[in-house]
Amino acid sequence: MASLKRSAEEALDSHGDRERGASGQSAEISSYFGGPSQDEKTPKTGNAPPKKSSLENHPAHQGGQLHLTGALPKLVVLDLDKTVWPVYCHEETRGPYTRGLGNTHFCNSESTVKCSSFGREKVVRLFPDVVALLRCLQQQGSIRLAVASRSPVDEGGAARGILGALGLLDLFCCLEIHTGSKAKHFQNIHAATGVEYREMLFFDDEKHNIKTVRRLGVTCVKVSKESGLTFAAVNAGLKKYREACLSRSSLRGWFTPVAPKEDSEHPGQARRDSAHGPCIVEQR
Repeated sequence: MASLKRSAEEALDSHGDRERGASGQSAEISSYFGGPSQDEKTPKTGNAPPKKSSLENHPAHQGGQLHLTGALPKLVVLDLDKTVWPVYCHEETRGPYTRGLGNTHFCNSESTVKCSSFGREKVVRLFPDVVALLRCLQQQGSIRLAVASRSPVDEGGAARGILGALGLLDLFCCLEIHTGSKAKHFQNIHAATGVEYREMLFFDDEKHNIKTVRRLGVTCVKVSKESGLTFAAVNAGLKKYREACLSRSSLRGWFTPVAPKEDSEHPGQARRDSAHGPCIVEQR
């Protein structure tokens, strides 16, 4: 009888070992092929950080530092629609404009404005990098900011309303927000600031605006309508500006006139030297 009891217990132990072995093997196989473990299947609780928006996950927004070295522009000029914010404000928004309250995943008070659109409440969010970029450029010290934006309704009332609600108006030394070509905007900016065109850097989402302003001698960068003004775009613009300055410096060195050498055999008369251009005869 005792022998039968021991045999039954051994059989039960063997069955339990096989079950545990199968369970462990199943977990190992699941882990090997990338399947979820039991811990992963169990829902976790707690305050998990909110997921970033699709714009914040855009590759263009991954770099958060400006390369402020070398030659820098005296004035950075920005378009607004599709550059600073992702809407055509004069078509899609109406006042009053109020700053978004709170600081959550859905509403960042530094870059969110509440307004109306066709009788319904609308929320306008600036592109993710814009506020940080404006602060960085302002804190640099030698770079001023300006706006050049066409606004056919209310002479820029919507744009000024959004900037004012966010407390950003004071960051700009000049606001050209009205109908007319970009060339006219820049002529007015040049007259108001005294900054030469070659000392400006301009960002816009429209190709024809870039072409128009580039003819004035301004360094221009076209931004994406989907991601707007980003750290990557501004760094690309700063690099392009530095390259333009180096190019102008090289050209000045190439065309700098050289004083003619005096001919030792004929005092008071310049010697002809092909390396120094045509002969220049001085009066005796």
